[in-house]
Amino acid sequence: MARNKKGFFQKASSALFHSRLRREVANRDFTIISNNEWGEKVYRDLGMEYRSPFIGMHIYAPDYLRLLENFEFYMGQRLKFTLHSKYGWREKNYPIGLLGEDVEIHFHQYKYRQEALEKWNERVERINWDNLFFKLGDQYRCTAECIERFDELPLKNKVCFTAKPYGHLKSVVYFSEQKVAGDLENEQGDYQKYFDLAKWLNSGEVVKKTPDEGVAFWYSERTSS
Repeated sequence: MARNKKGFFQKASSALFHSRLRREVANRDFTIISNNEWGEKVYRDLGMEYRSPFIGMHIYAPDYLRLLENFEFYMGQRLKFTLHSKYGWREKNYPIGLLGEDVEIHFHQYKYRQEALEKWNERVERINWDNLFFKLGDQYRCTAECIERFDELPLKNKVCFTAKPYGHLKSVVYFSEQKVAGDLENEQGDYQKYFDLAKWLNSGEVVKKTPDEGVAFWYSERTSS
């Protein structure tokens, strides 16, 4: 019975969060460039079509930074595939895409190259080049140097999620409850605790929250419903 109650509360809370988020986000035509599937989660939370090719994949941090430092060039390259990753052994058998000769796209949610290629090309056509948002998480060989480089990029609308504090960096949002892990374990489930997504998408401003403020977000929505 206790488990059923917990499951019910989680579903109800999730529904309330999505309802409020969809009301607050006025910007409905944007492209999220992410080093993992976080952007996919945002589009789902907002009930939107995927308007980014960075879905169902991840990119190792050194390659992601290389991509962002010359973004238009790499996005203009034809996606190819390779059998071997410069990052060594990988646990699962999935397609590895290649932009240029040195940016690997790990399509870990796909089984076949053709499917990954078709989805990539289809979603590249949906990119809103006038409304780009960039996100880095501190996984996939992301070092402190990578985070510093990301923060220094001359890009609008950028945010970086980390499990360690970087108080001197404006783009960093610190997930304090995940500090024991060393790098992020659940940014998709926890981002609403630490980060005001609606404010970011509407204005590009990175507004940080504490976990207590995240709880208050849920409570205010429940009591106002």
